Amino acid sequence: MNITLDNITVKTGRKKLISSVSALFPSGRTTVIIGENGSGKSTLLKAAAALTPAAEGKVLYGTTDANSIKTGELAKIRAVVMQNPPVPAGLTVTELLQLARYSFDTGKSRDDAAIGFAADICGCKNFLNRKVETLSGGEMRRVYLALALAQEPETLFLDEAEANTDSKFQTEFPALLQKLKTLRPLTVVMVTHNLDLALKCADRIIGMKSGTVELSTEASAPELQNILTAFSGGKWEFFKKEDGTLRAVLKYR
Repeated sequence: MNITLDNITVKTGRKKLISSVSALFPSGRTTVIIGENGSGKSTLLKAAAALTPAAEGKVLYGTTDANSIKTGELAKIRAVVMQNPPVPAGLTVTELLQLARYSFDTGKSRDDAAIGFAADICGCKNFLNRKVETLSGGEMRRVYLALALAQEPETLFLDEAEANTDSKFQTEFPALLQKLKTLRPLTVVMVTHNLDLALKCADRIIGMKSGTVELSTEASAPELQNILTAFSGGKWEFFKKEDGTLRAVLKYR
């Protein structure tokens, strides 16, 4: 299902966080939103996920206005992993994952299968019985990704999904996304400030600056290296690997 942002503006009070933004997140593809801190990339993701209402314009899921979709139905369509999710003290990991099936009426067998699949693919099976508050930052990210996948969503929204994870998870993350997309139809919209991760994951790249879209390109674009160099202001250095794909290295902070 395509998700379309039609000239949306998001405000807090009188301040515009993003202004007159139009964008398309195509069905079955991974779109990565990049930009510096404060550029509006997380606000854009929240608006697309129907978590933050647009003051102007529309967010369309297919041809349906997202505002007209009830919360329970949205939970069956899209799942969201935010950058700093809350830690619900007192729950085991299994109990937390069971919350993903709250809006579903598919029966225990289907629910258990969805939770088991998500826990397995995200590497959570070894700590299903632990209390959530005892987990490390990296373990928490795995659990919240599993929580999203247990919803069996059509679209997965990820805000800095690699943040606070160990190097093993960060290395495996792009392959995990690709594996998920081969196992079921899945549209992915993710935010990252890490251009190297963006290059490893993206089919399309959207670049945000000062609340507007300054870049929209296919990841396969012939001039991608020049496009990203100009967008990043030379902050990142790009080079081609032997297989022809781009790598990005941060030159300075």
